Amino acid sequence: MTRAGALYFDSFTSDTNIYTTSFDFSTERFDSPPVHAVQQWTGSNQQPDWSPDGKYLAYVSRRSGAPNDVIVIRSLDTGQTRELSPLNKVWALRWSPDSRSFAAVGYNAKWRGVLRIDAQTSDVTLLVSEQPGLLVCCAVEWSNDGKSIFYVRTTSGGSERAFVRRDLASGNEMELVRNARLGGLNLSPDRRNIVAGIGSIGTDSPSNTGLIRNAVIPTDGSPLRLLNGSTGGCAGGCSHMMFAPDGNSNLIRNNPKEGKPEVWRVFLDGAAPKKLDLDIPPRARGAFRVHPDGKRIAFVDWGAPKSEIWVVENYLRQRAGQ
Repeated sequence: MTRAGALYFDSFTSDTNIYTTSFDFSTERFDSPPVHAVQQWTGSNQQPDWSPDGKYLAYVSRRSGAPNDVIVIRSLDTGQTRELSPLNKVWALRWSPDSRSFAAVGYNAKWRGVLRIDAQTSDVTLLVSEQPGLLVCCAVEWSNDGKSIFYVRTTSGGSERAFVRRDLASGNEMELVRNARLGGLNLSPDRRNIVAGIGSIGTDSPSNTGLIRNAVIPTDGSPLRLLNGSTGGCAGGCSHMMFAPDGNSNLIRNNPKEGKPEVWRVFLDGAAPKKLDLDIPPRARGAFRVHPDGKRIAFVDWGAPKSEIWVVENYLRQRAGQ
């Protein structure tokens, strides 16, 4: 703060860009180099998702200075785009099974929680509202029939997270798992299982080492089971990359505390994990989204962090006028 009343502050940001490529799950190789998929508002685009009918790629454009995030819907046939901006912030954008709407975690002046956005009209409907002490966090997915959603609920202090299945017609909920070190909500293509990192759950988990194991969490409420842990654990952090189209295996990026990140194919039936000889972009973050054709892939590359200095002129005068 200067004597003249100007407030200076720093902001750390990263450019986010969407890339597409293709992957052959039978040969376990990328078929083509990544291509920069979105040329408009470069550095501001994230959260790609293919429509279940295979016709569209939707993503969120978080533009500097804009009051709302922008949901962009691009036709894969024509390249034409439409834009919706009914929410201040949008996270975890996911197409509905009928390709007519989205579910997302977000907020606007009226609601905060899990919301449905109509892909044609941009009308917003509340699906799950945040409650005092129980926050809606970071992820949402649909059931195959579109009658239920899966979302993440966390305590306000962040001490525990839970995966919850909610029936949209009745509002009834089923808590699938609760854990202090629960990872991302990674739903298999058949919607039968969630694969997530998990902390101590008793004697089966190596809690004394501090490692996080990956678990299969059935969406019907059946007991979870731990996956084969011979990938070396996740001491440096593991991140889900993508499921194979048949839902029987997924690719996990293991980030050891030392050395190069590794990619493992982990099988849900308990077979031994397989280490793959893959080079992935070093700044690729989040899940890779697989097109319904089982080949095309979309992912987000986070650029190198950058620091910016901002100034709010006449800050004290503005505060005094409130």
